Amino acid sequence: MKKLSTPFGNFWLELDGTTIDFSPIDVTADFNRNSKDGESVSAGMIIIPHLPYFSRSGDLTVQTDADFTIDYYRINHSQEWAWCVGMGLDVEDTEDAEIKTSQNLLGFKIEFIQGSGIVFSLSYKKLEESPRVDQSLQHSTREIARVDYIEWPTNNCLLGGALGDALGYPVEFSSLEEIQKKYGDSGISFANFQGVPLISDDTQLTLFTANGLLLSSKGNDKVWACYQDWLDTQFKADKAEMSHEPVSWLVDFPEMFASREPGRTCLMTIMRDQPGKLDQPINQSKGCGALMRIAPIGLMSGQQDLHQVALAAAQNSALTHGHEMSTLASATLAVLLKLELDLHIEERPQLSKCLQEALQVVQEQFADYASLADFVALIKRAVSLAQNSESDQKNIESLGQGWVAEETLAIAIYCTARYLNQPIKAIEAAVNHDGDSDSTGAVAGQIVGICQPENYWWPQEFVEQLAERDVIAKMACKMVVNEVNQQYLSWVLG
Repeated sequence: MKKLSTPFGNFWLELDGTTIDFSPIDVTADFNRNSKDGESVSAGMIIIPHLPYFSRSGDLTVQTDADFTIDYYRINHSQEWAWCVGMGLDVEDTEDAEIKTSQNLLGFKIEFIQGSGIVFSLSYKKLEESPRVDQSLQHSTREIARVDYIEWPTNNCLLGGALGDALGYPVEFSSLEEIQKKYGDSGISFANFQGVPLISDDTQLTLFTANGLLLSSKGNDKVWACYQDWLDTQFKADKAEMSHEPVSWLVDFPEMFASREPGRTCLMTIMRDQPGKLDQPINQSKGCGALMRIAPIGLMSGQQDLHQVALAAAQNSALTHGHEMSTLASATLAVLLKLELDLHIEERPQLSKCLQEALQVVQEQFADYASLADFVALIKRAVSLAQNSESDQKNIESLGQGWVAEETLAIAIYCTARYLNQPIKAIEAAVNHDGDSDSTGAVAGQIVGICQPENYWWPQEFVEQLAERDVIAKMACKMVVNEVNQQYLSWVLG
């Protein structure tokens, strides 16, 4: 959305004078709907800017052609909030707040753009003349605090996965010896990367999974329909050539029409249009094609408990991959990301603590699986190896090559556990081996990305060259908006 039309007038956002997209959420719709004629018309809105990943600073300005009383709220890093009324400004622990709007109304100058939302209220009367508005505003500030802390890890998880995918894609079918011969003894890195970074089917399917969940959080029907859309992007040049009416908005982006070594199991299963089920396995494949796309299930789980998240991930995995190892790996990753996301509200995620709980949930949920003991032993071994003094190459070699789900997850967890505070290093370690470099890099990037306490840990130049960065940013924003809407609906229904 480029402009928000309200009874008060139009609103839009500008970043350094350029109009940018945003997503609005009306958190006082019920109040306005129930207001009697003659009462003050008011609105509490959450505005979530679609900020480009490569923007590190700039003036974010709320523009309007209306003339009325307006109040702004902004949430900062420490969950303290700045409250601005009229021409007064009361700021608690904000890094940088500056009044700036098109009509001398309150606005913001943000030195380091973090993707935070903006809450504002609109009223024809003064606030003191409309006491009922206060309750809506108090709720708005709580919701925007949640927005602020969801959007960072959601962005970081999706972008981290894309970075690992794009770094590993050129060397997916190269041996470590071949990688080192071309890039040096340390292997491929963000610093010595050659060419234009491209995402593969790993990130493509992750985005289509998220799109399906946005269309419907119940069942896999919409997700499967989005996978059918993805299938067309592997064979068609653009949206106009698609063989069916698409449901996903991702096909509106030309850059999504690219076939980059899609996994055979996913390709053939989706092509047959016969999704598998947990109790009716479609095959015995344990390739990593399900694991690599599963992250959105953990990120968009809302109020679901951990066992429900594990089951949802398992059901998605079963659509294309019938082996127990794929089920276990997918469920573990989804629950792990859910735990890390939830922990971001209070503190920086602790990988070991979250992983231990995720494994416990999976062991309870799939206690009768014959592969369970071997799976748990492999993941625990990955964590143990991260503490030794051996080289990454030797440790990763002992875990496998990442062509199958349990090995992909084990390698990703090893790299994240070893380099949790060095996210770029974690991703680089995850792609330098003899196996499926883009998948291990993608999953490692998702796990280590969501653990980062803030944005801009990523390699800036690499991100600027990533063609799909805007698509990823838009999807992350839509996921956040969906999460806030679900929370607000739960609050209203009480």
